[in-house]
Amino acid sequence: MLKSAAIILTALAATAVASPIAASNAGATTSDVFPPPSATVNSVLFPDESQLGYPGITVSNLSPQYSVDSAVYGLPGASPAVPEHCEAVQVHYYYRHGARYPTTGAAPSAFAAKVHNATQTNASFAATGPLSFLNSWTYALGAELLTPFGRQQNFDLGVGARVAYGGLLNNFTAAGKLPVFRTESQDRMVKTAINFASGFFGVPEATAFLPAIARLNSWITGINFTATDIGAMLQLCAYETDALGYSKFCELFTEEDFEAFEYGYDLSTVIPVYDSTTNSTLDGSNITFPLDQSFYADAAHEVSILDAMTAINLTALAPTPLSPTTDSRNHTFVASRVVPFATNLVIQVLECQSSAPTKQIRSVS
Repeated sequence: MLKSAAIILTALAATAVASPIAASNAGATTSDVFPPPSATVNSVLFPDESQLGYPGITVSNLSPQYSVDSAVYGLPGASPAVPEHCEAVQVHYYYRHGARYPTTGAAPSAFAAKVHNATQTNASFAATGPLSFLNSWTYALGAELLTPFGRQQNFDLGVGARVAYGGLLNNFTAAGKLPVFRTESQDRMVKTAINFASGFFGVPEATAFLPAIARLNSWITGINFTATDIGAMLQLCAYETDALGYSKFCELFTEEDFEAFEYGYDLSTVIPVYDSTTNSTLDGSNITFPLDQSFYADAAHEVSILDAMTAINLTALAPTPLSPTTDSRNHTFVASRVVPFATNLVIQVLECQSSAPTKQIRSVS
């Protein structure tokens, strides 16, 4: 790749010598609008969302997170926004990791092994009808780790948290402290917290971009590229490739440039790794379990979040026990609603001047 990059860069340098005149629309930010403003939707072919009444495939706790009408839990019209006359003075985020691959030895891989064994040991094995795809199907999933979509879920959650509660960081600045974000030692949990923090704090510019800055600035006049510009062009390489299938920006960078960009993304924060056997002692340390923060974020598994919901007695999630024998289909405790991938429980500590007492606590899920 480096040899190819050298050939490409040499060609680019040769082009720069010719001093081409930039087009007047270079860097234009306008784009095509789709659908056109005059377009209308055929309501027969595409019914309104309210008529569908079903969010898609929800496979229990393995479904992606989606919005659930608050009326389902007896709170019609409820909003996660801080109420008027109130100010969020402290926030606790308790969130699940995003979508992951199945755990090692779980049912999906065991099923694949069963099919494979049948093809090897049973000469009469043949799938027909809707199952005919099994004749050539292979198991292509990883194990334990977050999927790309799962990482994006946690990153997006961090972005949303920063937009909603970023002002609380001023308290840390005033106190001269840094927030403590906690998680577990499993790889997917560490990556979950890293991606949340990347969305919350943003990805720092990498000093490793300095060679790329110097190289690209030598090929242009009238503008001076910075590390931010290098990051933007690397993103354009990805965005244009995803959307258009090809990007000239990709040709500008070496393998080291791409690796530096990727590393900068992962290096957004440093999270200590602990064995699960020591987690029970963390609450005794002011370093790992501070009690004076205005913003907390703890990455967890769905069972831990369910434990927390039980501990604070969120009875609206399950006002009546579930029947062990009959599925009435009208119960409110549904795993795909409560603990899907990237679910989060936000506990707001509010200061409301019009309430008595003025300090109020609210849970948002």
